[in-house]
Amino acid sequence: MSSNPPLCSPPSGDSPSQTTDDAVLAAKVDEAIGDDAALAAEVDEVLGAESMPEGTGVIGAPAADEDATDLVESEAALKIDKARRLELMRGLKHQVRYGVFDAFPDPRCNIEYFTVEALTQVLPTLPAGISDQDAFEAVMDVAVQLATDARPQFESLRGISRTQLFSLQTLYGFKLKKEDSEFRNLLVAIDSMPDDEEAVVFQMIAHCGWTNKETAQVLGLSGGQVSKIMKRAREKVTATIGAPVEELMESFFGNDIARRKQK
Repeated sequence: MSSNPPLCSPPSGDSPSQTTDDAVLAAKVDEAIGDDAALAAEVDEVLGAESMPEGTGVIGAPAADEDATDLVESEAALKIDKARRLELMRGLKHQVRYGVFDAFPDPRCNIEYFTVEALTQVLPTLPAGISDQDAFEAVMDVAVQLATDARPQFESLRGISRTQLFSLQTLYGFKLKKEDSEFRNLLVAIDSMPDDEEAVVFQMIAHCGWTNKETAQVLGLSGGQVSKIMKRAREKVTATIGAPVEELMESFFGNDIARRKQK
């Protein structure tokens, strides 16, 4: 569960939580940018040529001060500023997180890590004038590729202890409207399930759309055990929200599950 080291964790061993906050994520992005030492060295080299005696440069080369100006202006035009990075990070992280889950509805896939890693890799490289949609597509491409590369590894994992519960409130929060109180209560009830075994089975079947057989194979249980666990979990969620959950689950998760199965 969440206490386990994440799959494909960063080199430092740090594990992003399922609710990585803006400040932590912004720091990771800023750290990835660094001081741009390579560019600084290149600029210094060009500026150093300004102090060379006339005629000692390469024949036919542009004036050193023109090189330096073009290089700095070109870099400034390409770099997205910090305020815009933060704006994009806050606006995109929920969509990217959901997009990774939608592509890999598997509780063994660390969707939070792939989301944070993609934002960290891509945001510093974006041009200043990029649109929100183009930025999303750029980040999403990297996130999906990271998860695709790791797929053989996480799909080989077996057992409840090798899964990671998603916070459904975090995953779907950006989609909910004020009037969606019933759905919000459903997500709260699922997130609040105290038994990890029941919570994992419930999410794999009701949320990810897995069959009892697929769930049993991954968790190392029998089909009968999975059926019993799912029944208990459904009863507990029903008791928590005070209404049968089948119709709510179908209307909230059903369309997404059906769409994914048609891919």
